[in-house]
Amino acid sequence: MVNYIFKLEFNYKNTIFFSIQKQEKDVALIVYEDCWRKGELFKDFPFLYPQYYSSEDQWDDERNLITASVYNLIEDEYSSEMKDDIEYLVESMIEYKPAVNHKVQFFNNPIVRKYYAERKENRMQFINYVLSLCENKKTVSLNEDAFNHLTQYRGADD
Repeated sequence: MVNYIFKLEFNYKNTIFFSIQKQEKDVALIVYEDCWRKGELFKDFPFLYPQYYSSEDQWDDERNLITASVYNLIEDEYSSEMKDDIEYLVESMIEYKPAVNHKVQFFNNPIVRKYYAERKENRMQFINYVLSLCENKKTVSLNEDAFNHLTQYRGADD
């Protein structure tokens, strides 16, 4: 496996963004989201039907769902080796807990690439666009000082 570097881009409540760098080039943006619900067969894991599960009743999985969305930050498709490496890295970042189920998805979204490239100039546009792609579809409004802390959100509802 080639060496990769993880960079924390954003940390907000139940969502964390990391970029992955390979040979000084950003190659992927990973968005982890704790969905605070159990995974559903037809909504979250349709590729398992009907080969492994014939119904939602048979699925019967009560574990908490954590999604990991991987956005390609390079124009080209990943080689199979790089995709395997990234999937391994993504899965290894999710702490093992018996009550956790995770789903990894790969996306090639040119808007994410564009906003990621412009994130230094317009950080809130980048963050809010990526958050809009998440299940919980939150938006945030933070000042620059908020980015000097490990957890960037400090709201009254926490």
